[in-house]
Amino acid sequence: ALGAGFYKTTEEAFSNLTLEGLVESQAGWKPALDQAYEKWKEELAKDVSALANSNGGNIIFGIREKECDGGNSIPEKLLPVPNKEMSKDKLSQLLSSNIQPKIDGLEITYIPFDEKSGFYVVFVPRSNTAHQNRLSHVYYKRRNATVEAMEDYEIRDIMNRSKTPVIDVEFTLLITKVN
Repeated sequence: ALGAGFYKTTEEAFSNLTLEGLVESQAGWKPALDQAYEKWKEELAKDVSALANSNGGNIIFGIREKECDGGNSIPEKLLPVPNKEMSKDKLSQLLSSNIQPKIDGLEITYIPFDEKSGFYVVFVPRSNTAHQNRLSHVYYKRRNATVEAMEDYEIRDIMNRSKTPVIDVEFTLLITKVN
């Protein structure tokens, strides 16, 4: 678990997140669940539904990101979410009530930082149907590091995922020499 007593530096904590397999190419860093911002619930549903409509991934709440040269971003600072502001149950309720249809396989992991705060890692699987943000009535998709509204053909394509099974084909090529 992350915590002031376990890690001496922010870099050490980030290294541990990487070692635990929480940081992948489809990871997003969010500084907090900013409830002072009027549309925070809409932004939360937008980010999570966009991942489900894309290839899935993780969103880690409680880490501020820093934009680097070339448009890439890296974790910059730990900003643990206070326990009085959020709980695993409340976050689960917010996601299930603001995204339609509900996302099967969504997992929320709480990583304590200290007795008063922690981090939330939301694993969002790739979905076989399109998910809509119920607050804005828009379908979103993640494109690299940005989240954009989906085009009609993209929504139809995602809704057809379940109708088109993924088939893995393996074969061996035998080469014979003729003398």
